[in-house]
Parts: sequence; C-alpha cells; structure tokens
Amino acid sequence: MPTNLENSNAFQEALKSQNLVVINCHAVWDGPSSSSPQISDVAAELGVRAMPSFYFFRNGEKVGEVIGANPAAVKAAIDKYRA
Repeated sequence: MPTNLENSNAFQEALKSQNLVVINCHAVWDGPSSSSPQISDVAAELGVRAMPSFYFFRNGEKVGEVIGANPAAVKAAIDKYRA
C-alpha cells in the first residue's frame, strides 16, 4: 500500500518491514522552475542523484535501485525482489 513518508523517522520505520519496500524519490514542484526533495536528509542518505529514483529494500537492506522514469524496469525489479 503506498504511503507518503513525512520524515526520516517514518523512513526508518518503513525499512523495518520484512516485505518489499519501494521508495520512490521524486521532485515536488514549488514554482515554475524549482524542485526539491521533501525529505532532503533521506535523499542524501540514499544518494539520490536523479529524479525519479526508485530504491528497493527487503528486511531493512537495500537490494536494488532504478534510476529514471522506466516503468518496465521498476516492474521487473518489483517482480525480482518480491519473491
């Protein structure tokens, strides 16, 4: 079920799940030419270098990532890491 993570504590709590956790890092548009990640400390921890970026975690460990808007790669990663 999709959940918006409002802070780094929520991020840490989400990682405690034994299920697959997918973190979607994307831009929040504040104006005509600006964007910023909502939780910059989490973005820094993950090493976000492009948006969107998708990070896959299982049992609190990062197991994969997809950088950029690539729906087929995201679906393939979900199928791979869900098992």
